[in-house]
Amino acid sequence: REFPVIENLCVPVMIYHLLSIFLLLGSVVESRVAFEYSEVLQATDLGLGNRAPFKCENGCQVYTDASTPRMFITEYNEKTKAYEVIDTFSNVVAPNAESCSPYNLEASKNYFIENRGDIGFKKQSFVFYAVDNNAPDIDTTVLILSDKKTMTMRMNMNKLTTIRSNIDAVTYTNYEGSSLSAGPRIYATGFDAVDQCHPLYTSRTLESVSASNITVFSPISTIDFGIHAYHQFTVAANSEGTIVKSVNSSFVYSSAGYVGCENIKDQSYTSSSNNIVQDQFSFEAISLEVNADLFLQTPADALNITVNGDKVILFGFTSKNIVYHGASNALTTFDVDIRWTGKSANANFAVQFDFSLANATTSPVSSF
Repeated sequence: REFPVIENLCVPVMIYHLLSIFLLLGSVVESRVAFEYSEVLQATDLGLGNRAPFKCENGCQVYTDASTPRMFITEYNEKTKAYEVIDTFSNVVAPNAESCSPYNLEASKNYFIENRGDIGFKKQSFVFYAVDNNAPDIDTTVLILSDKKTMTMRMNMNKLTTIRSNIDAVTYTNYEGSSLSAGPRIYATGFDAVDQCHPLYTSRTLESVSASNITVFSPISTIDFGIHAYHQFTVAANSEGTIVKSVNSSFVYSSAGYVGCENIKDQSYTSSSNNIVQDQFSFEAISLEVNADLFLQTPADALNITVNGDKVILFGFTSKNIVYHGASNALTTFDVDIRWTGKSANANFAVQFDFSLANATTSPVSSF
């Protein structure tokens, strides 16, 4: 069967549930990420049969970044018991990621993505995002960021923009805006889930957000500007996972595959990044503010942060806010040590550091 090439198409994906069954060193491992209105699928979700279902019961928009004729969207025919091809990933992916449109599918309970490559075909890294037509903010722009690429969104009037990438990390930087208002915030989810999940990053001041470099170790992320107004930002591939740190700015450490949603706290994305965080840094500032969202069930998964010899051990399903002040609000050197090793399969966290040259006030943080 011949498939016409459809140009300038993107695909939103429904993050409703992800079933990962893959062979790893002789063992079978399952993983699932599920949002109310969408699913995000990756190569590990194809399972031993090289096939994975996705939700589209109300019709859906789907997006993928993998331009390959070996990957298909299929529909199971209950009469013939066959998986019938709807289209290839090559026809679904957007050749022009900065002006892509969603690939629309009619309602069905029997859609799958399939790898129909040779038996020895190595599973291609990809991100497949499917969003239910009833999802909030369904008209949100969804972009693809490829390896070694940088995109700058200029004169963007959208409140939300979603970025997908099969790279292990991307970095947001160079924010400019007419108003800080309620944002921007960055989430490790698609646009449909930002109201149900914790932001990985929350801006503090217009000065600090303009100087900040926010690295996200997740295959999908959404920047929420809070309002429809002028703003621009740059997002770049960060294959080495570098975290840029400076005073009077914000920076974030997080576990690889971080999601940040309390209703699915036992789920995380697949990532090839090393699930170890270990760093030391020092800055002179008047104050240091630490905000952490924790999805760490046991003490074995604890996040350890030491500031000037004061060690805190953080775990549980909770949010923490800690503010350190210099003596008499004078410039003080803050020596910080952060350490974490992921023990449990779906243990994840995000922690934001803000070194300020002004007097700090405790920022509101969400709680479970």
